[in-house]
Amino acid sequence: MQRLDVVLDILQIKTKVEDYKFTDLYRILYNPELFLRAYSKKASNEGNMTPGSDGKTIDGFSLDRINRIIKSLGNESYRPAPARRTYINKRNGKKRPLGIPSMDDKVVQEAVRVILECLYEPTFSEESFGYRPGRSCHTAILKIRDRCKSTKWWIEGDIEGFFDNIDHEILINILRRKIKDERFLNLIRKFLKAGYVENWMYHKTFSGAPQGGILSPILSNIYLGELDRFMEKLIQEFNKGAARGHSNAWFSANFQVKKFRKHYAASTELKEKKAILGQIRQAELFQRSMSSKDDMDAEFRRLKYFRYADDFIISVIGNKEDAVEIKQKIKQFLKEELKLNLSDEKTFITHNSKPIRFLGYEIEIARSNAGIPTKKGLVKQLNGNVILRMPHERVREFLLKNGYMLIGKDGSWKAKHNKPLTNLDELEIIRSYNASIRGFYNYYQLAHNIFTFHNPYFIIHQSFQKTLANKYRTSASKIRRKYTIDGSLAVTYKNSKGKIVINKLFNGPFKRSEKAFVDVNVDLVPNKLIYTGRGSLMARLAADTCEWCGASQADLEMHHVRKLKGLKGKELWERVMIARQRKTLALCKNCHVDLHKGTLRQYVGC
Repeated sequence: MQRLDVVLDILQIKTKVEDYKFTDLYRILYNPELFLRAYSKKASNEGNMTPGSDGKTIDGFSLDRINRIIKSLGNESYRPAPARRTYINKRNGKKRPLGIPSMDDKVVQEAVRVILECLYEPTFSEESFGYRPGRSCHTAILKIRDRCKSTKWWIEGDIEGFFDNIDHEILINILRRKIKDERFLNLIRKFLKAGYVENWMYHKTFSGAPQGGILSPILSNIYLGELDRFMEKLIQEFNKGAARGHSNAWFSANFQVKKFRKHYAASTELKEKKAILGQIRQAELFQRSMSSKDDMDAEFRRLKYFRYADDFIISVIGNKEDAVEIKQKIKQFLKEELKLNLSDEKTFITHNSKPIRFLGYEIEIARSNAGIPTKKGLVKQLNGNVILRMPHERVREFLLKNGYMLIGKDGSWKAKHNKPLTNLDELEIIRSYNASIRGFYNYYQLAHNIFTFHNPYFIIHQSFQKTLANKYRTSASKIRRKYTIDGSLAVTYKNSKGKIVINKLFNGPFKRSEKAFVDVNVDLVPNKLIYTGRGSLMARLAADTCEWCGASQADLEMHHVRKLKGLKGKELWERVMIARQRKTLALCKNCHVDLHKGTLRQYVGC
């Protein structure tokens, strides 16, 4: 059997052939390496210790389990289990349904996703940013910042219940344009039709892709890829003119500046020169207040489109009638071609005098004559540029959600101790605070007003003191004196080498960044070594040697724990996992059974 990397490389090469149809994709699913890779990718996720509707978790995963899956795929007896439905809180107080697939289904879905990504990722639109390797919310926001200067109107798109309303037959027909393998398509159809279990009741699914399913993100991108292509054509039809015409008002102001400068150069009297200099400055300020281009040029129109999953915005350089017409065309396309509804209530057409919201950022077009200094000491005019802001209510929500503050009766913000954290040790407490501060800062580091986060940080600073004070039944002032090192709150601990390590409470600086923050797990260049190496899960499973008793030629099962910090170290196997800093142990069947029974034999190790 060919190596998996070779097979996937061949698929990617064939995507460059126009109108190429892929056959025999289903046979790729017979490759155990694909499932080992899928398992390796999912193994570290804590959610895999949550049982699906079949009651199984990732614990006990083995090569034998993979071979059984492949056998059931081969004879087409494989049937996905219905997802277990649960709900998570949305920002608006409502609940979002999530479907938790069984562990075996997660691995099969990941295997199918890997194949689909090879086929479709090279052909996805450049204006699509959600659920794609090397892309993030930040890459979308930066594209908007750099490409939407002088936008006149915004269209904020909202598709009603997108994930619940994907039409299965339309999706399969879209896939059929590129894939000529009915067994592979039928497998995807099985996942779409698997249904879900809620309150012990089974429910069929007739449309939609369950949120929480591993296949849902890429299938949604394939489905809305049709909208992306429609927008490409619409943009080509709409755009008009090579460049904006020149502004007569600006040239008139520029003429005045040049005239005053000539008078200044010709004048010999100091008093007169001083008066002319004042006129020059006033004329320059007036000139800077306007664009050198004609913003009302009817012969120049531009349309730009950006999509992240099912959210999209459109920048329009044109009049309001243009924006209304574009919205109507999109609505008609979605209804007729994809059987989706564009919400009239939530799809807004907004003038550039008002800010809009996209991916948590507040986006506005600068209308001020003010400028900002550049590194070369010059002044860069902001008028017409896109300004990114961190919304005030997001800061408020962050502090409340994390339990750092409460709102007083007078509306004032007051720091409070975080009660759930008081059960942790002080190192875990400071790491928890640092993780949340860094997470918020990392997301909003593109905002022009990120420096204002220094103000709410004072509340976080006080909350940390109060949390430790509550834990040790003392005052915040005593905590501040005890835990201040070099002017910062900090916790010290000894590492494994006996060295004292200082862990400080993160305090910025909260500077604006010009670069996108892409998920650290995303490789801009595919890293084919990520699944290799002596310590990888794939290598450990394939070694056929139990890591506890040393038995060779054994059928291994992976023992998983949710978190290492959840281990108390009372049992020897717990101390071994803690020492190795691994959440997994490759065990033979007998050792795995004995571990759960609490009767593990003497440790031999591997």
